[in-house]
Amino acid sequence: MRMQEAPRHIQELFEKYGCRWEYEDNLEGISDAQYDRMFPFSVVVDGVRMFPYIVNCAGERIYIEKKADKTLFLLIGPSGVGKTSLGEHLKQWGIPELISHTTRPMRKGESYSSPYYFVDIDTFYAIEMVEYTEYNGYLYGTSKGEVDRVLGGDSNRAFAIVDRVGVEAFKALYPEMTKVIYIYASGKDLIERMTVRGDDPDIIAERIAHAYTTGEFNNIDVADYCIVNKDLRKAIAQLRAIVE
Repeated sequence: MRMQEAPRHIQELFEKYGCRWEYEDNLEGISDAQYDRMFPFSVVVDGVRMFPYIVNCAGERIYIEKKADKTLFLLIGPSGVGKTSLGEHLKQWGIPELISHTTRPMRKGESYSSPYYFVDIDTFYAIEMVEYTEYNGYLYGTSKGEVDRVLGGDSNRAFAIVDRVGVEAFKALYPEMTKVIYIYASGKDLIERMTVRGDDPDIIAERIAHAYTTGEFNNIDVADYCIVNKDLRKAIAQLRAIVE
């Protein structure tokens, strides 16, 4: 069997740490073709399959695995921080958004699937959801069917705007393909930003209170990346560097 050439990021690990191998007898019922798909950097030698690994500083084995074919970027951060604005740039770069279901009434200029799938509460609870949350008395959630619709086709990347509970739910169901981008701005900056754009003072106070009570200013621990959105132009550049 000819071993596939490792991608550059794997080669760099080889060069930095060196690579070791361990072998394992083929599991009963698993064909070579299935093994090749699951472990593309393994190789068969004298009838046994060899698996490459490195040893980290703690002496733990880190097995060299194939990177996920699909990537789901989750944008998380307090209300008003710019998640929607950054999401629009992701769409411009060809990364579609997972459309959420909601029980809130449709507003003027909206339609079914733009920006939500608008459903009644009985329909909402009948749908198999990855995650859902309640905000202002209405339910918002992302269905498993929507994930399959977007990432089950030609798209290999997508994004969704969620809260911390949503991040934990997505990570539990899709651990390999989930990448969390925490968008941060201080409470002071958010108040100034929403005031400048003319938001109602009561709504601003409600959003800031919600952000503090739900811990939206303290989500760095669940994030793979963090963007401080004080300057939108710089934030866009950082986002592009992350997704590319």
